[in-house]
Amino acid sequence: MSTRALVPDVGDMFDRSMLELADEAKAAGHRIGVLTNDMVAINGPEWGARNPAMQRFNAIVDAAVLGHRKPAPEGDARICAELGVEPANAVFLDDTPMCVGGAIAAGMQAIVVDTFDRQPAIAKARELVGGPA
Repeated sequence: MSTRALVPDVGDMFDRSMLELADEAKAAGHRIGVLTNDMVAINGPEWGARNPAMQRFNAIVDAAVLGHRKPAPEGDARICAELGVEPANAVFLDDTPMCVGGAIAAGMQAIVVDTFDRQPAIAKARELVGGPA
């Protein structure tokens, strides 16, 4: 079976429902990562490494550090490479339709998250990720 990965929307880095989704995916044997645009600029370069909530992720990529902010494909390619998955096996969630469009253009499965009702996106992500890796 091919390796699969989940890249949840953690724009609000501590949204409980997204962190629970990430934990479920990891417990099922999937790799999980974060692709952000501004984590380093806002929080400093070591924030992700120091933050206990971020320790659950296998990879964290700040696209702004790459010099190509989302929705540019370089960030999507980097997170997939760091997770060791082909883009077609990655499920990307974001609350910005433009970033979701970029992920789709990069070959990822992608879902727009409604920040007022995340449950439909979470249900779709569970469906796309499927069972254990």
